[in-house]
Amino acid sequence: MSTRGKLYLALLACLLCFVLLFTTRPSYRPFSELSAAQLSAIELDTGTGVIGRVEDPEMLEAFAEQLSALTISRHSDPSGRELSTLWVMREDGNEFEVILFPAHVIIDGTACAADPAVIQALADLALQGS
Repeated sequence: MSTRGKLYLALLACLLCFVLLFTTRPSYRPFSELSAAQLSAIELDTGTGVIGRVEDPEMLEAFAEQLSALTISRHSDPSGRELSTLWVMREDGNEFEVILFPAHVIIDGTACAADPAVIQALADLALQGS
């Protein structure tokens, strides 16, 4: 391969790296489109041994607001004690399991780092709803 060909190949590789660097999202909001109208209920376990079910529209609105604010950043291994488990049931029949830890969240088996303030707000709502 000629020097000119190697230079073009290197330039193409740099351009590809640049595009990948600026188009990948290091964090995202998995429930950003979620609204209370999409929720049929939320079942929750706060570690008391009793599973509660939330169907109250005001509580569903509060859960939808906090879940839509949840931003996850990367896969991680959760540590600390489990705060609560939520089973989010949507009107379309889809269900999601969300397990809350102090600085992590597990959504349907995938562990990610998350904003501790939003997690605590969700855990507090779970305690109110149980």
